[in-house]
Amino acid sequence: MSHILIWLLTTALVIIPYWKILSRTGCDKSLIILPFVPALGILIYWYVVATSNWPNYQYGNKA
Repeated sequence: MSHILIWLLTTALVIIPYWKILSRTGCDKSLIILPFVPALGILIYWYVVATSNWPNYQYGNKA
């Protein structure tokens, strides 16, 4: 039983920050599963976030 709670807590700690970042960038929420793909998933996620246009950050000024 404790293994399930640890797994759920760890999953929540990973999903929540990624979910907030994706909502700020305006990307599709289905990208939330990328961090769970070993090694390559996080690299793809970083690439998508780094190269996407952030709608709240335009022309060098914070909105």
